[in-house]
Amino acid sequence: MNTWFKTAFALIVLLAILWGCSNTTSNDVPPPEKVILVPKTAEDDSLERGIDAVDGKDAIYLEWYSQENRRLAGYVIYRSEKANQDFGEIGRVEKYYGIIDTTFIDDSVKVGVPYRYYYYVRAYDDLGQFGPPSDTVNYSLVGRPILSPVRPIPSERQPTFVWDFSYIPHEFIFRLQIKKGENYHYLTKPFRQIVEYEPHQEWQLTDLGYNSPLDTGTSYRWRIDVVGSESSQGAESAWAEFRVGSGK
Repeated sequence: MNTWFKTAFALIVLLAILWGCSNTTSNDVPPPEKVILVPKTAEDDSLERGIDAVDGKDAIYLEWYSQENRRLAGYVIYRSEKANQDFGEIGRVEKYYGIIDTTFIDDSVKVGVPYRYYYYVRAYDDLGQFGPPSDTVNYSLVGRPILSPVRPIPSERQPTFVWDFSYIPHEFIFRLQIKKGENYHYLTKPFRQIVEYEPHQEWQLTDLGYNSPLDTGTSYRWRIDVVGSESSQGAESAWAEFRVGSGK
């Protein structure tokens, strides 16, 4: 009788341990932490981070920091046209080959001053648990500038840059990069200027902050960003490439 009792007790203990191991619930694993969004850099920074317009597109770019969580399965992006209500899911960034991206491009937005979009991001894990919402950020897109070919002909070492504003901004940013190998690099800090309120713009290279002539036989690209009168408001043209010839 004593041996039977010991055996039964041991079986009960073993079954209890096995049951506990096989019934681990999500409550035993904390949900993901709050997503931290990358702060927006200054409009004229060479390295553009945080929420911003997308160059050459009517779209808004979001960026956040990654989390060290082996159970992390992805992120959900929420959007609203109101600051504190009516947010809905607009997309997910999911794990792909063990990697989870920390950026998102929203190309389902409207362009124009009346439209401002608010965003936050939440992380979720492989147990279906969601972390708390990130802080909220917002952005408003305006019309992109329309670039003209560099003139008179790219053989000039001091070319003229021409473009038209489809939206008259508060300021514009002139970006000029030189091609080295397969990559482009800034020559100097992007040039920032308050706009004279004319749609058509023509600027000499020296008036855009570049006093040295461009190198012959070298490829460059340029872009115009516009900065609205409100915070987090703007647009970016696509990059336009050109090559400086022999100079003859």
